[in-house]
Amino acid sequence: MPTPSRLRSALPLALTAALLLAACHKSDPGPSQPVAGDDAAADVPAGAVSLELRNEPVDVVAEKLASAAGKPFAIDADAQAVAHCARITLFTGGPVPLPNAIRLLREALDPAGLSLVESETGGLVVRRIPDKPLPATCAGSVSAQAEPSERAPAPSDASVEKFAAGVRKVSETEYEITQASVALLGDDQAGLVRSGRFVPAQKDGKIVGLKLFGIRSRSMLATLGLQNGDLVLDLGGYALTSPDLALEAYSKLRGAKKVEMTLERRGAPQKFVYRIVEK
Repeated sequence: MPTPSRLRSALPLALTAALLLAACHKSDPGPSQPVAGDDAAADVPAGAVSLELRNEPVDVVAEKLASAAGKPFAIDADAQAVAHCARITLFTGGPVPLPNAIRLLREALDPAGLSLVESETGGLVVRRIPDKPLPATCAGSVSAQAEPSERAPAPSDASVEKFAAGVRKVSETEYEITQASVALLGDDQAGLVRSGRFVPAQKDGKIVGLKLFGIRSRSMLATLGLQNGDLVLDLGGYALTSPDLALEAYSKLRGAKKVEMTLERRGAPQKFVYRIVEK
């Protein structure tokens, strides 16, 4: 059984791991940064990217292209499982214009049963193509014929419901979370991360925080009051602008009993407070 100190630290660790996942990748993403594997091409012209993808999952590829393109990326809920197991190998042989890179990626996604479409807001969305066979890398991990049960929720939904049972909304920006629900966060940090997309947001060429997309209405992040389009600016007083600050926040928040998070919602700043209670 987890000790009380471990339970107290699980909330800040889980929140930090989720919110800082994107920030812990290579820093300073921008329109001119190549989307590459191990060897990024140098001196890439503005508005061009160099694709060097070696058997990489689609959700990782989407995250890289989002950083390079400076565009928000979202993966529909029913496409997330396939996007995680489907893999892409693609090389451009040098910098290519961004529209060409997106076109190549769209063609590479089609055999995996996924499509890449542009949203009304200018972002890019990965969607599942109905009745398309699953790629070989997804065999056994995703069921194409699975139908939602009307009698019992899926395991992930059950986990969210169990977590939500221990979350009390005190106000629009203040929440109390029981130690039992905190323990669920600590045990399923990957599930928390998968419940939304975290894309580095830039202003005047500099990262200012992480923007949230693809948050389902029934998810851990939604239970914590987060919404699509929220721009998370800092966590526990640490700005989410670089990998160094991300790691420092992760370290300093280990023993916290309370986590404060500043975000921008529809242009207005808000501060969220999460407190851990016994029950």
